Amino acid sequence: MLLFFFSLSVLAASEGDDLTWILEKDKKGIQIYTGKSKSGKFMVYKAETVINSRLSNVFNFLQNTSVTTSWLYNLKSIELLNINDSYETNYYVLYSTPWPISDVSAVLRATWQYDRINKLLKNSTISVDAGQYNDDGYMHIPLIETQNRFQQIGTNEVSLSFQITIDHGYALPDLIVDTVSVETLYETLANLKQIDYKKYNDVNLLGTLPQSEETSQ
Repeated sequence: MLLFFFSLSVLAASEGDDLTWILEKDKKGIQIYTGKSKSGKFMVYKAETVINSRLSNVFNFLQNTSVTTSWLYNLKSIELLNINDSYETNYYVLYSTPWPISDVSAVLRATWQYDRINKLLKNSTISVDAGQYNDDGYMHIPLIETQNRFQQIGTNEVSLSFQITIDHGYALPDLIVDTVSVETLYETLANLKQIDYKKYNDVNLLGTLPQSEETSQ
């Protein structure tokens, strides 16, 4: 997933960063936090919620790029470029951004791993060289890095945790950037909470994922 992916106008950091989180929004079971990376150069954003579903159905849903623009807030288009071994996938994405910023694009590389012991699905996404898309006419986001986790915590409950850092390249005040980023994450998770995941029960793609080396939370 991108995604998960995300006009997350500013998003992700590595899981190991020692951050102090500030709760920016807590509404309808969704919490959005901001923090600073160790270097202090980038803002980091974290979003958490719980959705009603089985983990296998969530993963099936996230692989369906034909519906990604319906839930990933401000995503205008997504194009699957190629799939490598072990679910390493490249995407070309175009995000809609608020005035006065022009739309932005990126090529993202997403990877998936599954920790079967803890029923924990992990996704990481990082921006890579745009290659043939360098001349697409849009500003390219210099850096996107995400660490996303989906964990079965009940028979029909999955916890979501998205941690995102981005060097957006905008010459805008932090207050504007933060406001847009918090709302983008909130609306994205609000959309995910409304999905009917039962429709994605035809196959169990989790069994095809590489086993994570992590054996505990």
